[in-house]
Amino acid sequence: MKYSVNYQPDDGYVVFEILAKLVLEDLEAARAEIVSVLKETGCDRLLADASNVESKRSVLDDYQLTSAHAQYFPPETRHAVLVSASEEEYMQFVENVARNRGIEMSVFIDREKALDWLLER
Repeated sequence: MKYSVNYQPDDGYVVFEILAKLVLEDLEAARAEIVSVLKETGCDRLLADASNVESKRSVLDDYQLTSAHAQYFPPETRHAVLVSASEEEYMQFVENVARNRGIEMSVFIDREKALDWLLER
């Protein structure tokens, strides 16, 4: 499996962990699975953990995927994205695209800070 999607009922968030390099089609399939879990559980918090994988997708693919999030995710979904330090600068672009589309997303390189932000509501 290239990724996993798990609900954390004690803290009330979904974890999407990327385990291997994903192409756009993989990410779209993962998004559908994540949205299904969010809706099933009534959850509005997502931790996307890409900290162990270098993405190296095209800017266009990341733009296309992120731009469409608002059409799929339940309103008010909060996205904490955990990345490696080498990916942080590039992922700021993805965060900006998301925020410009009304998606509440922040990128982190520290898991504890990501969870603090995600669970602060």
